[in-house]
Amino acid sequence: MVMQLLKNWLRPPVLGPRHYPSGSNGTVEMGRTPFAVYVAQSREMLRKFHSRNNQINVDKVVDGNAPFELKPTIENTSAGNKLFRRGVLLTHGLSDSPYFMRHLGAFFQENGFRVMAILLPGHGTQPGDLLDVSWKEWAEAVAYGTEMLAEEVDEVYLGGFSAGGALSIYQSLQDKRVCGLFLFSPALRISSRAAFARFRRIYSWLIPSGKWLELKPDNDIYKYESFPINAVEQIYALTNKVSKLLHQYNVEIPVFAAASADDVTVAASATLDFIAHT
Repeated sequence: MVMQLLKNWLRPPVLGPRHYPSGSNGTVEMGRTPFAVYVAQSREMLRKFHSRNNQINVDKVVDGNAPFELKPTIENTSAGNKLFRRGVLLTHGLSDSPYFMRHLGAFFQENGFRVMAILLPGHGTQPGDLLDVSWKEWAEAVAYGTEMLAEEVDEVYLGGFSAGGALSIYQSLQDKRVCGLFLFSPALRISSRAAFARFRRIYSWLIPSGKWLELKPDNDIYKYESFPINAVEQIYALTNKVSKLLHQYNVEIPVFAAASADDVTVAASATLDFIAHT
């Protein structure tokens, strides 16, 4: 990270329009908005944004980046007044999109779960929208999704990949309605070098490219390839917050976790430590 920052300082790369906030990403309301309305508003925002930016295959781009919901394909009758017995909220990873939750969502649907998947703030449009977002906004989105799911199901489960896993743990530690967790490479610990991200403020006002750790073509329609330093700073703050909470509270619900020893982004050993203390 330090070497990349030094290169950006000595030879600033040229930034394109996608490296600045779009102004579109924060237009979708959550609060008490019904989940179906939230999905529709998100799809409309994405369609307007990507149509305006002359994106080819707009329908394909919208379908992959938009939040989604699925109803179970087998009987899932509530024992009480809710519509369904169990459901799961899926949260994608940092710089990703709900596209990466689609196959997982289909698996849960086929196994009788009501499925909801959110789009984290700052995602789905262009990487510049991650410049000003905070992890607390992501946490608020997960809290919203949990609330919407809880209105329909007796048993609430949370599932997440990488940053989505950390956000799911964060929500579960504050919400007694959560009955279990499905974690995939949860971001429980990242490199301590990420702490240097905060120093970007010293020079980034002068050199805009100093706000970026990586600048790439961004050809992937479902994932940001360019990576702003603020994203590093926010995930580092999130993992620190989750770590502190785990020292204060015990995880007393069932947890399924999968991690890879070859993961170069998050520490698999942190997942093992987490499971050992649940």
